[in-house]
Amino acid sequence: TIHFILVAEKYIKDSFFVLAFPDLPAFYQGYSPLHQLIDKHQKNNITTHAFAFSPYPAKTASFFEYKVSHRSDGLLDVEHLCPNPRASDNPHHPENNLMPNGRNIYHTSIIPVIKECLKQNPDQEVSDYQVVKLALEQGHNFIGVEVDGFIFDTGNPTSYAKATKEWLQLTENKK
Repeated sequence: TIHFILVAEKYIKDSFFVLAFPDLPAFYQGYSPLHQLIDKHQKNNITTHAFAFSPYPAKTASFFEYKVSHRSDGLLDVEHLCPNPRASDNPHHPENNLMPNGRNIYHTSIIPVIKECLKQNPDQEVSDYQVVKLALEQGHNFIGVEVDGFIFDTGNPTSYAKATKEWLQLTENKK
């Protein structure tokens, strides 16, 4: 997915753009997490990259874990990425109950970071983890926005089946 940003580079110029990862569907009632993120990004005049965060679903492990701190204005400072996946039974940051939900706003200043990651890993696909980790190391700021909604990882057949089952249970419970 990260490579597609370079394809769009000539169109996005010096501006913000949205990236929504398809294997992390965000569910909600009423108001999409992506719209919530965009609205909060504009209303708070956020001048840097921003991620939407939702509560971790029960017994869910993420690909990697963010450490965030709550700010007085209701936003989150993204402090760092942990090198290991979040273990559902033993998270690295147990006080962190929020998970990025695959809805991101980036500024085009992220493009040189993507290119640097590609230089460092020319024979591999570059992940968002690598890009964000390097960007944080280079001093880029990332803001988190807690949105109303929940997510499921559907990046492989097992997690897709689990997400479908849990989603059906959640929707049945809301009737």
